[in-house]
Amino acid sequence: MVKWKNRGCLRCGGTTYLEKEENILYEKCLMCSHKVEIKKRITTTAHLEEDKESTATQC
Repeated sequence: MVKWKNRGCLRCGGTTYLEKEENILYEKCLMCSHKVEIKKRITTTAHLEEDKESTATQC
């Protein structure tokens, strides 16, 4: 389900929706395609496992 936000665009005041590209979440305008990054990285279990391994080797 797509989440819409009326008059949410900071540039033109158009309708925005949430879009995910790779591991980054954006709020994108339907009218002018202006994007604002919402969250830098959506963590997955694979990323958590990599972080645990790198922490274990540093200690």
